Amino acid sequence: MLVIAKISHGEYVCTIGHSELEKFLGLYYNKKEKLEVGAEINLGAAYDYESKICEAVRKMEDLVDASEAVTSALKQAKIVKKRILKEK
Repeated sequence: MLVIAKISHGEYVCTIGHSELEKFLGLYYNKKEKLEVGAEINLGAAYDYESKICEAVRKMEDLVDASEAVTSALKQAKIVKKRILKEK
């Protein structure tokens, strides 16, 4: 993206390639329609999408951690069960 003008504090006129825009929005391989003059795009949507992905990854990590604890407990129970059966 190239800033070609500054309109006011925090507002710019820019040029950006279509593929660069697709990558920013997480829409690859021509999934974003070609833009026409006057088209508006919320660039903040990419941040919102990224934050949703990060939250999903955190939840998945929590699930994996919980699964490891359960798996460990089940393995230990299986070992104890085998010992009990051997003693009989």
